[in-house]
Amino acid sequence: AFPVSRDGSVGCLGGPLARLEGSFSELTAKEAALAYAQSAVAVHTLLDEAGAPAMVSLLGDLGRGVPFASAFERHMLMSYADFQKKLMG
Repeated sequence: AFPVSRDGSVGCLGGPLARLEGSFSELTAKEAALAYAQSAVAVHTLLDEAGAPAMVSLLGDLGRGVPFASAFERHMLMSYADFQKKLMG
């Protein structure tokens, strides 16, 4: 799950993974550090649950132009929306 601050809010940028989908170049240093940490959590979760071969297949599909949501669901065996909910839980 994503880091939780002292006030109980989840440490994310504009939605579970929404801000992580674009470039980090426009983020402040603090936001970029959080974005990289969140990305690491997401990748580690995917590797733990689906394994490296599924991740390699996902990246291969993306390289061939398959839409992200379709490739994600095909290789991770869950929808991207469900994965986001899982990370927030």
